[in-house]
Amino acid sequence: MTDLERQISDATHDFLISLPETMETGHFGAVICTLFEAFDIDHDERAFICKGVVNVMLEAEMRRDESAAQAANAAIARAAAKARK
Repeated sequence: MTDLERQISDATHDFLISLPETMETGHFGAVICTLFEAFDIDHDERAFICKGVVNVMLEAEMRRDESAAQAANAAIARAAAKARK
């Protein structure tokens, strides 16, 4: 990690810690919109960023689903092996 990336990581961590413990979905949207405005990010770039976030979230969800399916298959295989004994 570069020095700049470390600074960004530290600042982001401090920012997240300072947020209220209970936030609703709309509040997260307000944080994101505030960041977009603060950095003067135009509409097309905002759409590209949001699309990337959605893709990462979908990929993570698919991995979780795949892991759960593998765990279920392993449990079924163990139960079948015990039943055959």
